[in-house]
Amino acid sequence: MADEIQETLKDVAKRIGEFIDKAATMTVETWYVEVGGEGIRVDETGAADFGDARPAAQTIVRFDGDSVGVIPMRKAENGELEVHKELLTLHVQNVRTATEYRASILNSLVGILREYT
Repeated sequence: MADEIQETLKDVAKRIGEFIDKAATMTVETWYVEVGGEGIRVDETGAADFGDARPAAQTIVRFDGDSVGVIPMRKAENGELEVHKELLTLHVQNVRTATEYRASILNSLVGILREYT
């Protein structure tokens, strides 16, 4: 029985290590589709088909503090680029949600590890 528990803990520790490796970089992408008179296509199963979606913004955050951000821009009437505020606001909200979720998962993992050490 003790051997089974030890093997289970080793397996859990291995999986946590794999998760932490994957969690070292967080990528959040916000995409958009142009909605027209026909709306968004639906496939035969009833699932929305976002095949025409295009990227609007992307943020990559690494645990070492490095980050990359690509923000949505558009040409103003005067021809100069300006930030697309609505898409940027949506993207910032997506990044915040992803960051909070990632932090809660990592905190849970740390709590589990503390219980078994």
